[in-house]
Amino acid sequence: MPLAEHRFCVGCGLPVEIDDDATPVPGIDYPVAPPAWPGETGSTGDVAPDPDPDPDLTMALAVGTPSRVAVPATQRDVDPSLRITCASCGAVNSAQRLHCARCDLALDGSGERSTRHDVQLPQGTRRSVFDSAERRSLSWVGIVTATALGFGAIVLAVLASTETGPFRPAFSGPAVFDASTYGGTPVELPVETISALTEHERIGEIDYGASLVLDDDLATAWNNDGDQVPDGVGEELRIEFGRPVWATGLLVANGYQRDDQVFTENARPTLLRVTLDGIDFEVELLDRTGQQQVSFGSPQLTTRMTVEILEVVPGNRYADVAISELRVLGHPAVGADVSLARLLREAR
Repeated sequence: MPLAEHRFCVGCGLPVEIDDDATPVPGIDYPVAPPAWPGETGSTGDVAPDPDPDPDLTMALAVGTPSRVAVPATQRDVDPSLRITCASCGAVNSAQRLHCARCDLALDGSGERSTRHDVQLPQGTRRSVFDSAERRSLSWVGIVTATALGFGAIVLAVLASTETGPFRPAFSGPAVFDASTYGGTPVELPVETISALTEHERIGEIDYGASLVLDDDLATAWNNDGDQVPDGVGEELRIEFGRPVWATGLLVANGYQRDDQVFTENARPTLLRVTLDGIDFEVELLDRTGQQQVSFGSPQLTTRMTVEILEVVPGNRYADVAISELRVLGHPAVGADVSLARLLREAR
């Protein structure tokens, strides 16, 4: 007996490929329409259990169909009466649904929504389960952005107040001293730090460190290490002022002036090279006791100073060079000269 043109699987309801040479299984009536799904009703009402089931058919269903698979409506002959079309959005819903699967409006036309939603949304709007998380994420993004902008504004304000970075004024050439701004006699400039290339080691209670040139005591002196730098030629004293200044000269007590004998036993510098921010020059010293003042000729804007020993009078006993006192004279810089001094230091 040949098969009908349209056959469906008795287990899942899917169309069965037509094979004219296939031989039907004795005792099985192949349906021309798919079997009804559990809970669905046909044109004659709900499907009732067969009071006299066919044992062969029951066995075939049990063996060949481990689970049921949903079949698209286009592949099944579904009675339109088993579907309800939503009057609001036009979606087709199962007759078992009370609310539309798309818009959630009641399918009875009352316009009510299901109670599982805690927020009523405008028609046609979809509610995402991630809305709250997204809002929290956007809130944190806003906080971080505002914090970054605030920090950036503070940084720019600091740069502007200190005239650094993008707010640094353009370098306009050598600094020019305005006597009307700094009128008066030069003063001793405060020193923030002072160091030397070498220092003689301490002997008992006697120290020979570089800071002794600032102690107002002629009985003490900085002595270099003559073993490392014999007679002190090439030795250096390095001074940081800690702020821009106009340096006008030096006040020096040359040699070790504890007494005349010690003075001659140690070497004394007679020619120095002074290096400032943007300029360097040589100055001469006298080989004698007492203090002597050396002028730079014109005030020099700087933030630091290096004093290098170029020539000395050798001592008659020791290879060390000594300086008892060294002070820098000038004026603390003010106004635009402060910014200009920083530019000179960077250029150097």
